[in-house]
Amino acid sequence: MRSGSCRTQGRTKAMDQVEEQKEKRELLAFRNFTRGIAHSADFSILLKAILESLHDIFEQSDAIVLFLHRQVPNQLVAECAIGYDMDPAYRIKLQVDEGIAGEVFSSGQARLYATPEAVAEAMADMSTQNRAYLSQAMLDCDCPKSVLAFPLFSGNETMGVVMLVGPERKLHHVA
Repeated sequence: MRSGSCRTQGRTKAMDQVEEQKEKRELLAFRNFTRGIAHSADFSILLKAILESLHDIFEQSDAIVLFLHRQVPNQLVAECAIGYDMDPAYRIKLQVDEGIAGEVFSSGQARLYATPEAVAEAMADMSTQNRAYLSQAMLDCDCPKSVLAFPLFSGNETMGVVMLVGPERKLHHVA
């Protein structure tokens, strides 16, 4: 009976250590994020620091993209990304109901697309030009395998969308 108890204690201790390491990574990411805010007068540097912190927290993601809403001409534009080539990404101009970012922006609700089929279906209404830019930004890789997307708010107004792009069925663990 004692050996079972020791095994259980050993597992509990190991699980506590894993959780403690995760908390340390999250605190480090938050500290780096707040340093970025405190030291950044350049908005683009601040945005990149925010995305890098998110990437540190959501290790399962292959890429993270921030789309911000531009009231004129009422579009979502890729403002910053980690894991994508930004030259073609900057050219993506989504309608406010186009693709995954548009769907999340319009609904104001976070969404998880856990399979390549769900991602492809949500991206089916993207314009040919935006698809081409996205493909180039992804370095001509296949369609994302999974996406977790959530809106950003300022008060009651939706300001943009963050998309975490990852391998199939991995992002559901963070949703």
